[in-house]
Amino acid sequence: MPVTGVYFDGQSSKRQSVTLELAQGVLKLNSDSAQFSVPAGELKIAPPLGRAARVIYLPGGAHCEIAQEDFETLFPDQAKALVPLLEQHWPAVAAALVITLAVVAAAYVWGLPYAAEVTAGKIPPAISARLDRQVLANFDEVWFEPSQLPADRRQAISQAFNGLVFPDAGKPGELIFRLSPKLGANAFTFPGGSIVVLDDLVNLADNDQEIIAVLTHEAGHAHDHHAMRQMLQASVVGMVTLWYVGDISHLLSVITTVLLQTRYSREFERNADAFAVTLLHANHLSGLSLAGMLEKLQNQGKDSKLLKQLPAPDSVYKVLNYLSTHPDTDERIKMLRATERP
Repeated sequence: MPVTGVYFDGQSSKRQSVTLELAQGVLKLNSDSAQFSVPAGELKIAPPLGRAARVIYLPGGAHCEIAQEDFETLFPDQAKALVPLLEQHWPAVAAALVITLAVVAAAYVWGLPYAAEVTAGKIPPAISARLDRQVLANFDEVWFEPSQLPADRRQAISQAFNGLVFPDAGKPGELIFRLSPKLGANAFTFPGGSIVVLDDLVNLADNDQEIIAVLTHEAGHAHDHHAMRQMLQASVVGMVTLWYVGDISHLLSVITTVLLQTRYSREFERNADAFAVTLLHANHLSGLSLAGMLEKLQNQGKDSKLLKQLPAPDSVYKVLNYLSTHPDTDERIKMLRATERP
């Protein structure tokens, strides 16, 4: 049965549509300009690669590309030959599968995070800043609105935060104010180190020290490049997945989704809390401000409309907290309060 494909003569980049048919051990190729035949024994077939087109190499440097399903139609014996091969060597195949899965799992659990950590610390500041601008533009389109806080209020918070003395002289990026009815009281650290604080979080705080305490926690994420590391890990997985599917045009939307939906790991959160306490103490401030703010945010979460629709809200909240990648909020509050004991 003839199938269609694309022919390249090996001399130029010109492509021609061809039909291919295998009969009696001979591959026949027909195009608008030529017809020729090649014995099947002289063909070289590239191994499959994801859902990419199959490549058939012809004598003289030419080659044809055809879809995987058309390849199976053209060479049914090759597809069938795999079945008895697997049946005869199934122990080796099973062992190879187990080893492959183990290697992939190890690379995902240990290799990918390590590579992301090393890479995140080497990205030039100019590239990080440009990435943050692009991510902010994406958020502004869907999630953010201009801040409604008075200009002098924003300036006071910025001055208080920028006036902190950082122990290692490394400060995060720009402090950005936005309003987001969809996201409520929250703060974000972007991959490049910029920190976004939302109006509802400022309004939730009893005083500026509580706001600064939250910002020192976000500064901890920025200091250790947590958002960049998380983005790099997700982007690698996303790029592989999108490449396999055949479309990598939506990678930036993957990054936005990661920042919104993927919580930091327990290790990242504990590290950011520890950084915040160190920074607060270095500036003669108390970690109790961060503990108090976490308590407010936790209570606000319990009062959410979605959670109230569920049975036994407090129990459900604790279960969700336990299942999340965050450390339990009560555990974090206890740790922060313990740092203030004499």
